[in-house]
Amino acid sequence: MVSLLLAACSLDYGSLDDDASTLPDTIVFDFRHTVVRNGRILYKLEAEKAEKWEKEGRFAMEGVTFTEYDPHDGHIVANGHADRGSFYVETESADLSGNVFFAAPGDDITVTTGNLSWNGENRTLSSQLDTITTLSDGASSLSGAGFAADARTRSFIFQETVNGRFVPDSAAPDAAAPELSEVVAPEAATNEAPADEQTITEASTLEQDDATTDTAAPSPALNPVASPANPPATSPSIRPNTSPTDQQGSAQ
Repeated sequence: MVSLLLAACSLDYGSLDDDASTLPDTIVFDFRHTVVRNGRILYKLEAEKAEKWEKEGRFAMEGVTFTEYDPHDGHIVANGHADRGSFYVETESADLSGNVFFAAPGDDITVTTGNLSWNGENRTLSSQLDTITTLSDGASSLSGAGFAADARTRSFIFQETVNGRFVPDSAAPDAAAPELSEVVAPEAATNEAPADEQTITEASTLEQDDATTDTAAPSPALNPVASPANPPATSPSIRPNTSPTDQQGSAQ
C-alpha cells in the first residue's frame, strides 16, 4: 500500500543537469577584471554585475566600463562603456551592446554604436550590418552600417550606407573635405600574445563560487587602437583605406 501511494504521488522534477545548465556558475557584483603586464596595469574591465559561465569561458555583464592604460607611463589610452556585454576569458574578446561608447583621447577618436565586438586574436573591431555606427576623428565624422576597424593597421571600413565627412591629417584646417560614399575593407592583421601577462578578476560581492583568480593570460589586451607596445610604422590618426574610385563628392 505504501509503495502504491508513493508511486501515485511521485512528480517528475526533470534533470538536475538541465536546470544547472540554465544557471550561471557564479554571480558577482562590482566586478573588476584587470590585466597586468610586467608589473604595470594594461587594462581594466568593470561591471555592475557579472555572471560567470564556466563551460563557455564567458562573463555576461551589465553596466560595463573599460579602460586601457599605456604600459610605459600609465596614462589612459582608451576608455568606454556599454549597457551590456560578454567577455571571453581565453581569447580576451568581448561583445558589447546597448549604448556603446568608445574613445581614444590621444587620437581624438570616438565611436558610438548599438553593438561592438572586439576580436582579441585578430585585434579587430566590428559592428553588425543592421546597426549604424558613428566614428569621429577631429574634423572627420562618418556614419554607416557594418563598421570594422583594424588595430594593427589603424584603419577602418563601413560596408554599407556611409555618410559624413573625412578630413585627411595633411589637409589644411580651412580646406574643404570630400564626402565619402564607400570605404574599402583592409586586410585583417594578427598579433602575437605578450610574453608576461597576468589576469586578476575581483568582485566585492559574489554568489555561489569564489570569483577571485590570479592566473597567467598570454592574450592581447582589449585595445581597439594600436598597442603602445607594438606601434605601427607611422602613427597618424585612424584612417580609412580608400582609392580614387571609392570617393564621391565635391568641395564645399
